[in-house]
Amino acid sequence: MSSYTIIADVSQALLGALKRSMVPDIIVNADEIVFSGPGERGDASLCLYLYDIREIRENQLSGRGGMINEGLNRQKYPSLYLELFYATIAFSSGDIKYRGINETKILGRTLQAMKDYPALNRQTLAPSEGKERDDLRIELLQLSAEDKSKILGAQGNSQKAALFYRVYPVELESLKTRKVKRVRELELTFGKKD
Repeated sequence: MSSYTIIADVSQALLGALKRSMVPDIIVNADEIVFSGPGERGDASLCLYLYDIREIRENQLSGRGGMINEGLNRQKYPSLYLELFYATIAFSSGDIKYRGINETKILGRTLQAMKDYPALNRQTLAPSEGKERDDLRIELLQLSAEDKSKILGAQGNSQKAALFYRVYPVELESLKTRKVKRVRELELTFGKKD
Protein backbone atom coordinates (compact mmCIF):
# COMPACT_ATOMS: atom_id res chain seq x y z
CA MET A 1 0.00 0.00 0.00
CA SER A 2 1.28 3.44 -0.91
CA SER A 3 0.33 5.44 2.16
CA TYR A 4 0.87 9.10 2.96
CA THR A 5 4.49 8.25 3.87
CA ILE A 6 5.39 7.31 0.28
CA ILE A 7 7.23 10.59 -0.42
CA ALA A 8 9.36 10.13 2.70
CA ASP A 9 9.84 6.44 1.88
CA VAL A 10 11.07 7.19 -1.65
CA SER A 11 13.36 9.92 -0.30
CA GLN A 12 14.83 7.53 2.27
CA ALA A 13 15.31 4.85 -0.40
CA LEU A 14 17.26 7.28 -2.60
CA LEU A 15 19.30 8.42 0.38
CA GLY A 16 20.09 4.80 1.28
CA ALA A 17 21.11 4.00 -2.31
CA LEU A 18 23.47 6.99 -2.34
CA LYS A 19 25.00 5.96 0.99
CA ARG A 20 25.58 2.39 -0.21
CA SER A 21 27.28 3.61 -3.37
CA MET A 22 29.43 6.33 -1.74
CA VAL A 23 30.56 5.08 1.67
CA PRO A 24 33.47 4.54 2.37
CA ASP A 25 35.08 4.97 -1.06
CA ILE A 26 34.04 8.54 -1.87
CA ILE A 27 32.56 9.76 1.41
CA VAL A 28 33.98 8.34 4.62
CA ASN A 29 30.94 8.59 6.90
CA ALA A 30 27.30 7.82 5.96
CA ASP A 31 26.17 10.69 8.21
CA GLU A 32 27.70 13.10 5.66
CA ILE A 33 24.96 12.18 3.15
CA VAL A 34 21.80 13.95 4.24
CA PHE A 35 18.26 14.72 3.15
CA SER A 36 18.04 18.48 3.50
CA GLY A 37 18.06 21.73 1.64
CA PRO A 38 21.50 22.90 0.55
CA GLY A 39 21.23 25.91 2.86
CA GLU A 40 20.82 23.59 5.88
CA ARG A 41 23.65 21.22 5.06
CA GLY A 42 25.71 21.40 8.27
CA ASP A 43 28.73 19.10 7.81
CA ALA A 44 27.22 17.23 4.85
CA SER A 45 29.24 16.24 1.81
CA LEU A 46 26.14 15.37 -0.25
CA CYS A 47 22.63 16.78 0.11
CA LEU A 48 19.57 15.16 -1.41
CA TYR A 49 16.98 17.90 -1.71
CA LEU A 50 13.31 17.45 -2.69
CA TYR A 51 12.50 20.67 -4.50
CA ASP A 52 9.18 19.92 -6.21
CA ILE A 53 6.22 17.53 -6.27
CA ARG A 54 3.82 17.41 -9.21
CA GLU A 55 0.72 15.43 -10.01
CA ILE A 56 0.77 13.18 -13.06
CA ARG A 57 -2.52 13.55 -14.91
CA GLU A 58 -4.54 10.43 -15.73
CA ASN A 59 -4.08 10.97 -19.46
CA GLN A 60 -0.29 10.69 -18.93
CA LEU A 61 -0.61 7.27 -17.31
CA SER A 62 -0.99 4.08 -19.26
CA GLY A 63 -3.40 1.61 -17.71
CA ARG A 64 -3.58 3.32 -14.33
CA GLY A 65 -6.44 5.20 -12.75
CA GLY A 66 -10.14 4.51 -12.32
CA MET A 67 -12.07 2.97 -9.45
CA ILE A 68 -10.57 -0.15 -7.85
CA ASN A 69 -12.84 -3.02 -6.83
CA GLU A 70 -12.42 -4.21 -3.26
CA GLY A 71 -14.71 -7.19 -3.00
CA LEU A 72 -18.26 -7.31 -4.34
CA ASN A 73 -19.73 -4.30 -2.57
CA ARG A 74 -16.92 -1.75 -2.25
CA GLN A 75 -14.77 0.34 -4.55
CA LYS A 76 -11.75 2.47 -3.71
CA TYR A 77 -11.21 5.83 -5.36
CA PRO A 78 -8.27 6.15 -7.75
CA SER A 79 -4.75 6.77 -6.52
CA LEU A 80 -2.91 10.03 -6.96
CA TYR A 81 0.25 9.63 -9.07
CA LEU A 82 3.17 11.96 -8.46
CA GLU A 83 6.49 13.01 -9.89
CA LEU A 84 9.13 13.85 -7.29
CA PHE A 85 11.95 16.23 -8.24
CA TYR A 86 15.28 16.04 -6.43
CA ALA A 87 18.58 17.88 -6.54
CA THR A 88 21.83 16.34 -5.35
CA ILE A 89 24.43 18.90 -4.32
CA ALA A 90 28.02 18.05 -3.40
CA PHE A 91 30.08 19.93 -0.81
CA SER A 92 33.68 19.59 0.27
CA SER A 93 35.14 21.13 3.40
CA GLY A 94 38.76 20.23 2.62
CA ASP A 95 41.53 22.49 1.45
CA ILE A 96 40.33 24.95 -1.19
CA LYS A 97 42.81 23.48 -3.71
CA TYR A 98 40.94 20.16 -3.62
CA ARG A 99 37.31 21.16 -2.98
CA GLY A 100 36.23 21.36 -6.60
CA ILE A 101 37.81 18.03 -7.50
CA ASN A 102 36.31 16.31 -4.46
CA GLU A 103 32.86 17.68 -5.30
CA THR A 104 33.08 16.47 -8.91
CA LYS A 105 34.07 12.99 -7.66
CA ILE A 106 30.96 12.92 -5.51
CA LEU A 107 28.76 14.04 -8.41
CA GLY A 108 30.45 11.53 -10.74
CA ARG A 109 29.72 8.67 -8.36
CA THR A 110 26.12 9.90 -8.01
CA LEU A 111 25.72 9.80 -11.80
CA GLN A 112 27.22 6.33 -11.93
CA ALA A 113 24.97 4.97 -9.16
CA MET A 114 21.78 6.38 -10.71
CA LYS A 115 22.74 5.12 -14.18
CA ASP A 116 23.51 1.60 -12.91
CA TYR A 117 20.19 1.41 -11.01
CA PRO A 118 17.77 3.81 -12.76
CA ALA A 119 14.70 2.66 -10.84
CA LEU A 120 13.27 1.67 -7.48
CA ASN A 121 11.26 -1.50 -7.04
CA ARG A 122 7.69 -0.38 -6.33
CA GLN A 123 7.15 -2.89 -3.52
CA THR A 124 10.50 -2.81 -1.69
CA LEU A 125 11.89 0.56 -2.89
CA ALA A 126 15.22 -1.21 -3.40
CA PRO A 127 17.39 0.00 -6.30
CA SER A 128 16.48 -1.80 -9.51
CA GLU A 129 17.61 -2.05 -13.11
CA GLY A 130 14.19 -0.77 -14.18
CA LYS A 131 13.04 -3.81 -16.10
CA GLU A 132 9.67 -4.19 -14.37
CA ARG A 133 6.63 -2.24 -15.55
CA ASP A 134 5.75 -1.04 -12.04
CA ASP A 135 9.23 0.20 -11.11
CA LEU A 136 9.62 3.84 -10.13
CA ARG A 137 11.84 5.44 -12.77
CA ILE A 138 14.77 7.68 -11.84
CA GLU A 139 15.53 10.10 -14.66
CA LEU A 140 18.38 12.60 -14.92
CA LEU A 141 16.94 15.97 -15.92
CA GLN A 142 18.54 18.33 -18.40
CA LEU A 143 17.74 21.73 -16.91
CA SER A 144 18.94 25.06 -18.19
CA ALA A 145 21.52 26.99 -16.16
CA GLU A 146 18.80 29.54 -15.40
CA ASP A 147 16.42 26.89 -14.01
CA LYS A 148 19.20 25.34 -11.92
CA SER A 149 20.10 28.75 -10.56
CA LYS A 150 16.47 29.41 -9.58
CA ILE A 151 16.23 26.12 -7.68
CA LEU A 152 19.56 26.48 -5.90
CA GLY A 153 19.52 30.27 -5.65
CA ALA A 154 16.73 30.24 -3.10
CA GLN A 155 19.16 28.40 -0.82
CA GLY A 156 22.13 30.69 -1.56
CA ASN A 157 23.97 28.06 -3.61
CA SER A 158 23.19 29.19 -7.15
CA GLN A 159 26.79 28.64 -8.31
CA LYS A 160 27.12 25.05 -7.02
CA ALA A 161 27.27 22.17 -9.45
CA ALA A 162 24.29 19.89 -8.89
CA LEU A 163 22.42 17.00 -10.47
CA PHE A 164 18.65 17.02 -10.89
CA TYR A 165 16.45 13.92 -10.98
CA ARG A 166 12.80 13.05 -11.46
CA VAL A 167 11.30 9.94 -9.79
CA TYR A 168 7.96 8.74 -11.19
CA PRO A 169 5.22 7.45 -11.06
CA VAL A 170 4.90 7.50 -7.28
CA GLU A 171 1.50 6.21 -6.20
CA LEU A 172 -0.36 7.71 -3.25
CA GLU A 173 -3.40 5.52 -2.65
CA SER A 174 -6.74 7.03 -1.72
CA LEU A 175 -8.38 6.09 1.58
CA LYS A 176 -11.82 7.02 0.26
CA THR A 177 -14.20 4.17 -0.65
CA ARG A 178 -17.79 3.84 -1.73
CA LYS A 179 -20.40 1.11 -1.46
CA VAL A 180 -21.75 -0.30 -4.70
CA LYS A 181 -24.54 -2.68 -5.58
CA ARG A 182 -23.78 -5.34 -8.10
CA VAL A 183 -26.26 -6.54 -10.69
CA ARG A 184 -27.70 -9.75 -9.31
CA GLU A 185 -30.49 -10.41 -11.76
CA LEU A 186 -30.93 -9.65 -15.40
CA GLU A 187 -34.23 -10.00 -17.16
CA LEU A 188 -34.27 -10.12 -20.94
CA THR A 189 -37.43 -9.99 -22.99
CA PHE A 190 -37.36 -11.06 -26.59
CA GLY A 191 -40.06 -10.05 -28.92
CA LYS A 192 -40.78 -9.65 -32.52
CA LYS A 193 -39.72 -6.34 -33.96
CA ASP A 194 -42.51 -4.57 -35.89
